Amino acid sequence: MPSPSFLEMRNRNAINILMAVRESPGMSRAELSKVCDLAKSTVSSIVDQLTGANILTESGPKPSVSGRRAVGLVFNPTCRFSIGMSIDNDRIECALSDLDGELVATRRKRIQRNLDSDALASMAVQELGKLLASKSPAAKGFVGLGIAAPGPITPSLLSNLNGIPLNLEKLAKHLIERLSLNCRPVFDSNTNMAAIAECRRGKGSEGEITVVVRLGTEVRAAVMKDRELLRGCQGLAGNIGHIVAPGKALDCNCGRSGCINAVAGTDSIVAICKALGVEIQQIDDVIAAAKAGETRCRKTLDVAATAIGYGIACAVNIIAPAEVIITGKLVEAGGCMQAPMEAALRGYCSILNGCNLVYSFEDHYSEAVGASLAPLLNSSFLASLVSVSGTT
Repeated sequence: MPSPSFLEMRNRNAINILMAVRESPGMSRAELSKVCDLAKSTVSSIVDQLTGANILTESGPKPSVSGRRAVGLVFNPTCRFSIGMSIDNDRIECALSDLDGELVATRRKRIQRNLDSDALASMAVQELGKLLASKSPAAKGFVGLGIAAPGPITPSLLSNLNGIPLNLEKLAKHLIERLSLNCRPVFDSNTNMAAIAECRRGKGSEGEITVVVRLGTEVRAAVMKDRELLRGCQGLAGNIGHIVAPGKALDCNCGRSGCINAVAGTDSIVAICKALGVEIQQIDDVIAAAKAGETRCRKTLDVAATAIGYGIACAVNIIAPAEVIITGKLVEAGGCMQAPMEAALRGYCSILNGCNLVYSFEDHYSEAVGASLAPLLNSSFLASLVSVSGTT
């Protein structure tokens, strides 16, 4: 039986081979031997097992001036999948991506508010199971599981869902056991996961700093530098919804008065419109009514947009990003939000002309998509591929 040290070395060699092929598709076994500084017999043995597991595939003979032509190798991004799940106050969303980050499938389920953790976990299992069944990959075909939830997420992996603590570690364990997943979970806030999706697949560009602002139950932002998240102390970077904005000082659920969230969070907007006598039930109703010209809803969105503009202006003035991406449910309000928000930005921000402002309509699944991409952002998932290939 091989010693643990031998298995560890072989594991590292297999990962290095996978990394080399991903970076330079079409490499032959002989080229891998040189690049990875490994014996040809070692490379051949590992490559045979990786191709046998369909992780690497042969791309055909390489050009040659004489003799037997070498065969090139390429990474197969559909050999396994990465799963993303986003949980918010009113919905569960799932996404499935291949190992190149290409989106394969999505699914959404509206949920009742104030579900207990057990009921939520059962519903999450059902929805994820339906998504996976739609593509029918084998249970061993997953090397990533990302879970997004309302932030900030505590060091003990607790999120707050409608005022109820949600234990993300327990939820992930439940998903893994019930669905027989072979994954190591990754956790982050909905906003951070949306930022990953926007900067990897959506509107994000290779700017020095990008700020992604998510307009949802709370107004939160994620700060990206060269497409990497800047989390700040305790992961609270971008928590602009708790900036105290000029204007009417309503009580916030944080215990203070005047926070942006108190007038611009979607739940707050719905509550304000109801208090004004508008017959609505959810934020979709507010947006539809405002677009139809309902003056109370339009005024409420105007106040919200002005507060949001002030918060974004504070962030822009401090860190001078190359780009600000606005995403989230309230983007669907169009001009009812955009016009007053941009007016506030111009009024409070001195350097907006140097910043590209983008509205993203990719928000419908961006949080779940980002959650499916998060496990793929470093090479650790390659270790899972190596383990299922039998190279160790």
